[in-house]
Amino acid sequence: MFRSKRQLSLFLASLLPSVGLAFSASKRSPGCAVCHPRDNTETRKRCLVVATASSNDDWWMDDERSSNDKSKKLDVSNNDPNNEASPFLKGEELKQLRSDLEYYRENLKWAEVTDDKSRVASLRKEIEEQEKKDPEAVYNKARKLIAEAETVSRAVLKPDLKKKLIDHWSKQKTLAQACLPRFQMEGLWVGNYGGGPQLVNITYADDTLVATKVTGDDTVPRGEVSFTANLSPPPLNATEESDAASEYTSSSPPVSEEHTILQSKYGESIFPGQGQLAKKNFQDAKFISGVFIVYDAHRFSFSWVPTKHHVFFVRPSPHETIRLLRDVLSQEDEVDNMRYHLSRCFEIDMTTSIAREHQRGDDDDDSVDTFKRIHRQKELEMLNDMSREGDQGSVFKFWRANKWRKYIDRVLGMDDDLQ
Repeated sequence: MFRSKRQLSLFLASLLPSVGLAFSASKRSPGCAVCHPRDNTETRKRCLVVATASSNDDWWMDDERSSNDKSKKLDVSNNDPNNEASPFLKGEELKQLRSDLEYYRENLKWAEVTDDKSRVASLRKEIEEQEKKDPEAVYNKARKLIAEAETVSRAVLKPDLKKKLIDHWSKQKTLAQACLPRFQMEGLWVGNYGGGPQLVNITYADDTLVATKVTGDDTVPRGEVSFTANLSPPPLNATEESDAASEYTSSSPPVSEEHTILQSKYGESIFPGQGQLAKKNFQDAKFISGVFIVYDAHRFSFSWVPTKHHVFFVRPSPHETIRLLRDVLSQEDEVDNMRYHLSRCFEIDMTTSIAREHQRGDDDDDSVDTFKRIHRQKELEMLNDMSREGDQGSVFKFWRANKWRKYIDRVLGMDDDLQ
């Protein structure tokens, strides 16, 4: 039932207020209310503080080991400069806190079933105090209270009080977001989309994460949104979290559009999202359902659920960023230059320029221009006849660009006629 002796101690401590005293009798002071019920109130309070502190330690250890562990914990906290700046725990301490809260909530359910009102009150108070150290719990609570305050009418809540309430919880929400990895991902990330590594830029629109392609491909080009993720769904209860966890770890990821956050004690989170999908040349672009998965502050992934396409992202090195930007931009610029040159040469697409029927007016200039559109096939036949008759001067301007001759030879099959 219990995974560690610490969890057993927490369970026993929640059963009776004095259970901590029973396991630390050797550490009691002479003024203990249990051993000396006639002592004054102040002495009893001091004794209770000492006994409670002892019950929170690893009481199954001997005094020397417990003392050594406490000194190690003090050294860690004193050497961490972030403890004073932030009210939230992080790392292994946060994992342990969430594990403890899980058992507190289980004990609270049993207390409610047995209708133990005093125990219910003490457990709720303890859970509320411990949740203040969890940035995820504070973020969810702040979001909920802000939404409720915004919907309250003026008759129920005065405007100035309403503003103070919203400002207070908005500040708490911001502080909590600063400790949540999913809100600290702004900037460049690199992921392998299948055709090679690509850069995306992460930005935020309120609680929505937006990934825009910095280097694109032939389906979704650069400058287009690759995927989005909703980072603020309501938290799961214990049953839903267990079901979602089993669904996620199965062969295929969750496919429901109503995904909600899956927050485990190990820090892994799953959020609903929308991923963009398109055919070649960005045709028939559309958004499909997906999931955004956060592993830690340095790794995440996104899955396009219907297509089962999964891409992992990490922070790129400066060298890799420069290389990707240089290679992709040079390739795209080369293609743009070719398109610009061809558009000047033909003024329309190459596949429809040759042999297009066009009714020319009497005032049209008959001179041949290198960048002039070839209006009709009869014009080519006329130039061919002039070449046969030896009038090379009239067609010199047209033939001096050798690429035109090669193109016409290939398209019209006039190799023999133009020799």
